[in-house]
Amino acid sequence: MLRAAEDAVSKGDVEKFYNVTFAIIQHVEKFYNQDTDVISAIQYRSDLSVAVDKLSDIIEIKSISDACDKVRYGRIMPDSIAMSADFEILKRLLPRTYKNR
Repeated sequence: MLRAAEDAVSKGDVEKFYNVTFAIIQHVEKFYNQDTDVISAIQYRSDLSVAVDKLSDIIEIKSISDACDKVRYGRIMPDSIAMSADFEILKRLLPRTYKNR
């Protein structure tokens, strides 16, 4: 899936990138044992039992998830700079996710 995301970035295919990214995020969320509601709530609640070292990753996941929703449901198309930045975050998150299993 990461190769498909990279291919979409190189071709400037915003819709494909964020659809593939959404699928990747679903797998990453499973690693963190967080469902979508918990990741959404993380911004508003301080009493969630989340390890501090995972908190910044979860916030980044939430940010990319929001971008996916904007493209998938709102038809808002980020520019290539925003898409590339999200891809860099995704690449940084994935090795940490699978390394820590």
